[in-house]
Amino acid sequence: MQQSNPGAISNASLPTATEEPPSPKAGGGLAGLEKLAHRIAVFQECSYDFVEAVILRMRKILCRPGQVIVEQGSESPQAMYMILWGQVDVTCQGQACATLAEGKTFGEAQMLGLFDRWSCSVTVTTDCMLCELTEAHLKEELKNYPEEAEYFKSIVDYYSIRNEEWTAREVRLSLRRSACLRQASEELLVELEKAMERRLLFAGDCLFTEGECSPLLGLAILYDGEVAAEVAGRVVWALEVPHVETRSVISEAYYRDQPSARGSAAQGEGGSLIDSGLHGRTLELSEEADAMLEKSLNLGPCRGASDMDLPEAAVFGEEVFMGTSRASTITVRARKMCDVRILHRQSLERVIAKYPKDAKMLAEQFRRDPDEVFPPLQDQDARLFGAYCEVSEDFVDFLKAHVEERVFFPGDHITFDSLNENLPKTAIVPLVNHTFGRLNVGHVRAILPQNADPLEGLRPNQILGPGSTIRGSWCWAGALFQALEVCYVSVTHRGCISRALEELALDRERVVPVLVKQHQDASQQQQMPTKVKSHKQDRVAKILRERSIFASASPAFLAEILQFGAIRVFMPGDRIIEQGADGSSMFILSVGIAHVVKESMEEVDNQITRTLTNIGGLTYGSVFGELVMLGVQSKRSASIVASSVCCTWEVQHKQILGILDRHPPERDNFLKLVEEHLDNLAAPRIIYHPLFAGFSQQFRTLVGVNCERKLYFPGEVLVREGSTGDRMYIVNLGSASVEVAGQHVMQIRGGSHIGFSMLTSSPDKEKHFATVVTETMCQVLMITRVAYQHALTQYPSMQVVAQQLEAEEKARTRKMLSGFMKLVQRRRGLRYIIDALRDGTLSSRSSEINSSNRPMLDCVFQGWSRQVQRHAELRREEEELRMFNDKQIETWLDKRKRLMENQRPQKELQRLLKRNLIRRGPLKMPLITKVPPLAKKDALLHETASAGMPPRGASTVRSQASLLHDGVSPYTAPAVVWRRVPQPLGSSLVSQSRVPQPLGSTLGSQSARTPRSLPPLQAA
Repeated sequence: MQQSNPGAISNASLPTATEEPPSPKAGGGLAGLEKLAHRIAVFQECSYDFVEAVILRMRKILCRPGQVIVEQGSESPQAMYMILWGQVDVTCQGQACATLAEGKTFGEAQMLGLFDRWSCSVTVTTDCMLCELTEAHLKEELKNYPEEAEYFKSIVDYYSIRNEEWTAREVRLSLRRSACLRQASEELLVELEKAMERRLLFAGDCLFTEGECSPLLGLAILYDGEVAAEVAGRVVWALEVPHVETRSVISEAYYRDQPSARGSAAQGEGGSLIDSGLHGRTLELSEEADAMLEKSLNLGPCRGASDMDLPEAAVFGEEVFMGTSRASTITVRARKMCDVRILHRQSLERVIAKYPKDAKMLAEQFRRDPDEVFPPLQDQDARLFGAYCEVSEDFVDFLKAHVEERVFFPGDHITFDSLNENLPKTAIVPLVNHTFGRLNVGHVRAILPQNADPLEGLRPNQILGPGSTIRGSWCWAGALFQALEVCYVSVTHRGCISRALEELALDRERVVPVLVKQHQDASQQQQMPTKVKSHKQDRVAKILRERSIFASASPAFLAEILQFGAIRVFMPGDRIIEQGADGSSMFILSVGIAHVVKESMEEVDNQITRTLTNIGGLTYGSVFGELVMLGVQSKRSASIVASSVCCTWEVQHKQILGILDRHPPERDNFLKLVEEHLDNLAAPRIIYHPLFAGFSQQFRTLVGVNCERKLYFPGEVLVREGSTGDRMYIVNLGSASVEVAGQHVMQIRGGSHIGFSMLTSSPDKEKHFATVVTETMCQVLMITRVAYQHALTQYPSMQVVAQQLEAEEKARTRKMLSGFMKLVQRRRGLRYIIDALRDGTLSSRSSEINSSNRPMLDCVFQGWSRQVQRHAELRREEEELRMFNDKQIETWLDKRKRLMENQRPQKELQRLLKRNLIRRGPLKMPLITKVPPLAKKDALLHETASAGMPPRGASTVRSQASLLHDGVSPYTAPAVVWRRVPQPLGSSLVSQSRVPQPLGSTLGSQSARTPRSLPPLQAA
C-alpha cells in the first residue's frame, strides 16, 4: 500500500535564477510540441510511436497570469504538465522554489500515481500555454502498448515498496544526515518534515549547477536513485541509494591476452594497503581525540548520532543552505530516476523561532563567514600538485576556480571519491590519485590499516588541524580520516587537473610525461614502459593508418580529422566511455593504458552487486568507438576505464561526416568497409522479419539472399512523396524521419519497412504517400519487384499468402495515411491559432500593438471562440438525434420480430394445407411446437388458425395491424396488410384438387363436384 506523504511536485531540470527566460517565439508553439514531447525524461525509454500517441492525448490549455494550476496539499489533478510557452512559479509554504519556462515539465509523479499529493503550488506568471496529460489518458493509451505498460508498472511497483519502507520517522531521521541538523530536537524535525518539497528527477536532470547562487537553492536529500557530482564538467564522485556494492573481476580471456596480469594479480607486495579493510583498523586511539569527539557530540539539544545509525540517504547543497558558500561548487546530475526531498531555508526560518535551543545552535553555524570557513585557495595550495613538475599561472588559476566545498559532522569519515571501484584491486596505484583536500576549520583523526606499510607524511592516530592537507593517495592506500569537530574542507579533484591539462597545451606537454613515469615507477604490473610522445599530427596520423578504416586515406583527409579532433585527458579510474550510454565520437588512445569492462548486476551472497568484468586491455594506438561515430551503433557496448593517465584524440560524428563529404574517395571507402561489417546482418533481418512470417523458410531465404544493401548518410532521401518505384525498403540499422505534406509525422527505426505495394502493383500505378529522410547513418535493405515475383514463381504455393499480405498492407497503408492527414490538418489549424494568439492579445508585445489592430484581433478571437462552441453544440445535438433514431429503429424491429414469430404457425399451416390439396399421397401433418404466449387480443387469431379455418376478415386485419402499429415505424412505407382476392365467376380449381373426378365427367362440366377450397391470400 502506498504511503501517504505530504505531497510532491515532479519536474525536470529546474532553470537557474541567472538564466534568461526564453522568448515566446524561441522554438515554441505547436510546431515545437513534438520535439519537446520526445525530450520528456519520463518517456525516454518508450518507443517513438507511443510518444506520438501520447501527444494526441494531450490537452492544450491557455493560461492567464495569476491563474493557479495546482495547489499545495491537493490530491488533484493527477496529471503531468508541459510548458509549451510562457512561465510559471513554483512555491512551497508560500515561499518561491523555482521558475519553470518553456520546455519544462512538472507533475510526472502525479501522472504515474507515485505521489498522492502535491507538495507545491504552481502559479502562472506570464501568458502561457500548457499541455496536460492525465493519468486516465495515459492508462488508456498503455492498453495498446504492452511493453510501455510493463515498464511503467515496474516503476510504480518499485516506488510502492520504497514508500512503504520510508516511514515518516525515517524521513525525519534522514534530516540528521545534514551536519547542521544532526543535533536538532525531534520537535523541530517534525515541523521541517512537513515543510519539505518532494521531487522526482529523471536521468540527466540537474539538481544543482556549479556556480549557481540562487536564493531558491535548498538542502536536498536523496532517498532513492543515483546521482553524479561534476566539477568543471568532469565526474568527480557518484552516490547511489540504496548502496550497491561494486566488485571488479578479471576474465580468463583477459588473462590469455595479458599474460603478465595473472602474475601481477598473485603478487602480495603492497596489497596490504588496499585489502586490509576496516576490520584491521587499529583500536589504539588517543585520549585527546576521544575527548575532542565526545565534546563535539554534546554541543546541541540532542547528542549527535553516528551516520551508521541513520537511514541510508545522501545530502547535497548543505554549504549553500547554511550560507557558508556563496554559490554551489558542484553540479549534481541524476543518472537514473531519483526520489529527492528539498528543505528550503525560508521554511526553516519560519519554524525555527518556536525552538530557542535549536535556534541558538543553528545561529552559530549560519553566522559563519564564508571567507573564514572556505577561504580562497592560495597559490601554494594549488601548487601542491605542481610539486611534481612546473606548471603555469593559468593552470593554478584554473584549479583555484574549481574547488568543491564540503562540510563534515564529528564522527563522519572524510572521503573524496570512490572511482577506485572501477579498477581491479591489482591495478590500483595509490600514488597516482592526485586529489587533495585542505582542512580549513576543525580537526581530523587519521586511522591507518593495521600492519600496513607507513605512508609518507602520515602517522597512525595523527590529529590534523586547520591548514593541513589530506591527500587522495592516502585514501586509496586504505587510510581513513574521521572528523573530530565540524570540519570545513576544500577539495581539489583530479578531474579538475585533467580538465586543466586538456585546456592548456603547454602544461599538458610538461605534466603528462611526469605522471606517466610516476605511474610506471609505482605500478606493480610487469609491463613495458610507455614512452610518451608529443601530440604531433604526424604521430597520430601514423596511428590512424594502422586501422583498416583509415589505411588508404589521403594525407589531406587525415589532416582534417586531426584538425577537428580534441585532446582528452583521463586519470586512473575515470571512465572514458560508459556502457549503455549514447555516443557519437571515436577515440584514439595516444598515451596510457585502459581496460575494457563489461558491467552487469548479479546477486552475490544474497545481495545485489554490480560486477565489473575486465575483458581486455587497450594500449598505445588503440582506436575504439568508430562504429558509434559512424552511426552504425547507437549505444556503447562496453565501458572503457583508464588504468593510468591516458590521453586520447576524440573525433565527433558530425565532424567526420562533414569531412567525408569533402573527400568522395574516402567516403566510398568508408561505405564499403561498413557494408562489409554489416553484410552478415542483412539476410537474417529479412528471414526473421514479421512481414514475411507467413511465408515458408525457403521463400524468405531466397528473398533475403537476393536483396540489395545500401548505406545512407544523414539527410539523404530514401523515397519522396508522390514518387513511384519498383522496390520495398527495410531499415536494418539507423533511424529515419517520415514526412507527409511537408510535416514530420513519425520516426522509423531498424525493422521498419516502406513501399510494400510497389512489389505487387504494376509500374507507375502505386505512389509513395510520404517522404522518408535519414536522420542517422542507415543501412537499408531493398527488395525489388523482380526478386519478389521470382520468389513467388519458384514457390507458387505462397501465392495465397502473398494475396492476403497484399490486402492487409493496403488496409494498413490506408489507415496510416488517414491518420497522418488528420494529424497534419489538426496541427496546421492549431498552429495558425496559436501563432496568431502569441503575436496578438496573448503576446508579451501586446503593448506595441496599435489600437486599430487590437479590436480586430479581439473580434476574430471571440468569433472563433463562438464558432467552436457552436460547432461543439451541433455535434452534440447530432449525436443525441442519432442515438434517439437508433433506439426507435431497434424498438420497432423488436416488435416486428415478435409479430413474425406469432404468425409463423399460421403460415406453416397454410402452406401444408395448400400442399395437401394439390399433391397426392399421404397427408402432411403440422409439427407440434410450443407456440409462444400471445397477447390477449391475438387469442382469437390463434384459435382459428389452429382449427384450419380462415381468418375472420376485418377482425384479423385489425389484430395483425395492431401488432405493427403499436410503435411508430421509422420507415415511410405502410405496414403489411393481408386481404382476400375475389375469385372470377366460373373459375375452377378442379385441376388442382386431389379428389378424383367421376367417370364421364369433363373438366369444364358444371355437374363436376368440386371440393371447397380457400382462395389464396396476397399482399395488398
